[in-house]
Amino acid sequence: MSLEFTVDDALDLRTVAAPAWNADATRVGYLRTADGETRFAHGTAAPDPDPTVLDRADAAGFDWRPEHPDEAAVVADGDLLIHDAGADESRTLAASEADHANPTWADADTLCYVRGGSVWRHDLASGGVRELFDRVRATPFGAAPLAVSPDGRYLASVRDAEAGGRPGELVAYDLAAGERAWSWRPDAESVVPAYDWADDATLVYALDATDASARRYRAVDVTAADADGSAAAGDAGDPGDTLLSETTDVVSVQPDPVGNGEGRVALLSDRDGYAHLYVVDVAARRAAVGDGGASAGEGDGDRTDDAPGYDGDGVVQVTAGAFEARGDALDAPAWSPDGDRVAFATNETDPGERRLHVADATGAVEHVADAPGTVLRLEWGADGRLACLRAGRKAPADVCVYDPEAGDGGEGDASAGGGTDDPTDAAGDGFARVSDAYPDRGRLADFPDPEPVSFDGTGGETVRGYLYAPPDAAAGDDRPAVVWCHGGPVRQMRRGFHHMRSYGGFHLFNHALLARGYVVCELNYRGGIGYGHAFEQGIAGAFGVDEVDDCARAAEFLRDRPEVGDRVGLWGLSYGGFLANAVATGTDAYDAAVNFAGIWDWAAWVEYAASFGWGAARRFAAQLGGYPDEPGTAAAYERASPYSSAAGLDTPLFALHGTDDPNVDFEQMDLLVEDLVGRGLDFETAYYPGENHMFERPETWRDALGRVLPFLDEHLRDGEAD
Repeated sequence: MSLEFTVDDALDLRTVAAPAWNADATRVGYLRTADGETRFAHGTAAPDPDPTVLDRADAAGFDWRPEHPDEAAVVADGDLLIHDAGADESRTLAASEADHANPTWADADTLCYVRGGSVWRHDLASGGVRELFDRVRATPFGAAPLAVSPDGRYLASVRDAEAGGRPGELVAYDLAAGERAWSWRPDAESVVPAYDWADDATLVYALDATDASARRYRAVDVTAADADGSAAAGDAGDPGDTLLSETTDVVSVQPDPVGNGEGRVALLSDRDGYAHLYVVDVAARRAAVGDGGASAGEGDGDRTDDAPGYDGDGVVQVTAGAFEARGDALDAPAWSPDGDRVAFATNETDPGERRLHVADATGAVEHVADAPGTVLRLEWGADGRLACLRAGRKAPADVCVYDPEAGDGGEGDASAGGGTDDPTDAAGDGFARVSDAYPDRGRLADFPDPEPVSFDGTGGETVRGYLYAPPDAAAGDDRPAVVWCHGGPVRQMRRGFHHMRSYGGFHLFNHALLARGYVVCELNYRGGIGYGHAFEQGIAGAFGVDEVDDCARAAEFLRDRPEVGDRVGLWGLSYGGFLANAVATGTDAYDAAVNFAGIWDWAAWVEYAASFGWGAARRFAAQLGGYPDEPGTAAAYERASPYSSAAGLDTPLFALHGTDDPNVDFEQMDLLVEDLVGRGLDFETAYYPGENHMFERPETWRDALGRVLPFLDEHLRDGEAD
């Protein structure tokens, strides 16, 4: 049996993100991307979901209105809307040439948002609009989050220290008094846009060392920290108490603390080698660190008066072992509305999947959803059910609902079958679909099962991936093969569908390759998540070397497969595009390489990322031994950059890039073209004006893949298609 699946079939995918319950848990809202447009959508769990999709494009965020179950604040087309989900009608609350962002309700009548680099407050009862403060931290990917205290009085965010400067000031604004309650600027650390409220007045926030070698979490009572008003006058405020601290080679786990409103926060750390969940009782921890450290613990071997580690009173490590307790690199745990339970995901059962777990407020695990697939982006509803994203081995990521009390998705869900491993299975596994990620789910049942594979990397480390072969593949077929490399590199290809638009889309493109007779390996090279800190930081000190060797060994692995011949190609996006550049210029492992938006010159890219304070610049600089302008780093940057081996290019290379890419600036394509043309080398390029990092418009993909697939055919199978 052969597989029939085309690029147009792949483009039928509707990716979903940011699921969130309305006030009474009767609807789940989310962002839905289809046909190149992202829109706000909402719906309920049903055997055959029929979501309502707002007829306004470029949706960039939403927040359901408290006490008004039908209403949500939505940013679309740059405007701020109030959408009535019951009537399916919208009204414009604020229109501006400067796009709005981060709509956040403080209470049923108070909406805060970002516009024009400032935080604004809109009072729906009076109609009054007020600018609260300016210079809110912004990057090409969005503004710093607005975190509102449980009682709706205080709003926290991050400001630039000065116009155009790096993030430098954490602010808590008193919405009731109409003035700043507290602010603080560190001298030698970076304020991370990661903070939340443990209770009505206690703000917990993260600080990273500027070289990414250490992290601290602090707690401050904003009602008492600056009673003299010094912070409001612009002076440095009281930074509060250090609750936790850790030192490491590179701090990498997302630092978001999540408060439960009752005095606890949940957060992640990989201080014991794997990303694990911790629950902190803030009052107990402050008492422990405030008694001279006697009960604060010695945990990390870095105990000082301001570095109490993670052990001791007030801290519970919820998970432990050789697995991770996060859905992906950006995932965070979720507290129930009453603050009594915390939901999270782990890959304890299978390294390429994620199971949903629920623990009580003390960290004791009460429930595990034993269903295959990937679960993440958890949010509790007012009725105790969870909304989430769920992807399966043969099912794309959908917004789903799950009831941990019932062990299933609730009334009517037994026939929903939306989140099951087999998308045609009507028996259900407790997850009920709200969204409709793929119009003809039965077609995906013919996809081959993902086969977990592994081989040894340099030094004997285990490198893993998932192999997909056409259903009719057999030994001796002499088939061409392609290695797919994800970006990040702090990402992981899953055992089946990926929840992110980039990798969910390329997962389907890989199946279009299968339909053309290719064997595909989705590779999890060193530098990615899912396998612990040592694997994630395995490229530090050998940046651009060991992970490139992983790719070379992946080609050897494929050539040893009985159904694969001698010709193997590689394609990848972002960091995966960098790897395509690197294997083409620095190795002879591949017969063709395709770079989507990849790095060519690491020094130029780190300088670009650092110019707007992107935390990724700190991470990459740490792995490369420092910033490009620091003494002794030039050799590491040159060794890691494909331009340094450009003269050795003899592998056919195709580079594609969008001109409006905020992740990897288009200058990287310019540098690649300049270097290769200057050497008189052959290569192919395509650029797409106005396109993003992951191309958005279907017509762009049709054109791009209409060039890439013949390119692979030409170099991997003599130009002949099956």
